[in-house]
Amino acid sequence: MGFSRFFLSDLHVHTPADKNHQYGQVVGKEPSVAFATTLMESHSKARVEVVGVIDHNRLDCYPFLRDAGLLAGVTVFPGLEFSVNGCHLIGLWDRTEDGYVRAARNCVLRRNAHSVSLRWLLQS
Repeated sequence: MGFSRFFLSDLHVHTPADKNHQYGQVVGKEPSVAFATTLMESHSKARVEVVGVIDHNRLDCYPFLRDAGLLAGVTVFPGLEFSVNGCHLIGLWDRTEDGYVRAARNCVLRRNAHSVSLRWLLQS
């Protein structure tokens, strides 16, 4: 007989690299091991088991948070937040290397285009 397991999750975590972060004055916008470690340890202490890193058009903090999450016992997924027709769309990818590559590809496309169709995003 199967059963469900529920995970306390935070699937919309910004980093200081995102202009919408609310961390106050922190170490700066570039990826940081110190920030990643502090953030993942804080999530672990709060018993959060799953995190989605969701910055606007940036993905470079993900590897730092992924590695810090492994040490803290927190599963971290790469993601992006897109602005689509005045709304915010969140995309999460698989936490494998392939998932990270797919997310990075979407990030590059977003930076190089004024708009990306929602249909294309859902197919990639």
